[in-house]
Order: sequence, then structure tokens, then C-alpha cells
Amino acid sequence: MSTKVITDPDTRWSYVHVWDPTSYNGGKPKYSVSLIIPKDNQAMVDKINAAISEEIKENDSILK
Repeated sequence: MSTKVITDPDTRWSYVHVWDPTSYNGGKPKYSVSLIIPKDNQAMVDKINAAISEEIKENDSILK
């Protein structure tokens, strides 16, 4: 399974930190983005959640 997800044109990005990692409250700097997805687009939410789960499984040793 590919963990790459291409979002629909009606999905918006907010608080984008994909070029430079950002530190919050003195924590480790991380790359992040908040997605704004229409409520009626459950298929997109399911694709994103599946990709996140797959990445966690593949990189479990790195995350610990």
C-alpha cells in the first residue's frame, strides 16, 4: 500500500510547516500541516487515516 495521498481540490491546508520544521512550546521541531476537509468527504478522511496507520506500522521502531 502506498502512503502517498493526493487530496481533492476542495481540501484546504492550514498552518503549513512542510518546508521548515517548527517547534511548539520548546519541543522537538516537527513538520506538520492541518487539513480542512469537507464533512461530506469521508472517503478522503479514510484514505488519510489508512496512510497514517500504514506509516506507523512501517516506522514503528523509529517512533519509539
